[in-house]
Amino acid sequence: MVLPGDLALRKAVRTAYQLDHLPSQQELLDIAETWRPYRSLATSYLFSAAFEPAGTPPVAPLET
Repeated sequence: MVLPGDLALRKAVRTAYQLDHLPSQQELLDIAETWRPYRSLATSYLFSAAFEPAGTPPVAPLET
């Protein structure tokens, strides 16, 4: 599922794709079309990136 009107998602796409502008809802849908059939997963990753503090290093999985 892609929520083209969601501001956080649009900002995350702007950052991930290094756009010089905030993508319109239609631009977001066009970009998301290339993610098929993994659009929900890609959206989830972008939301995670949007809400992670800048400069936060990725967390390595714990070894058991």
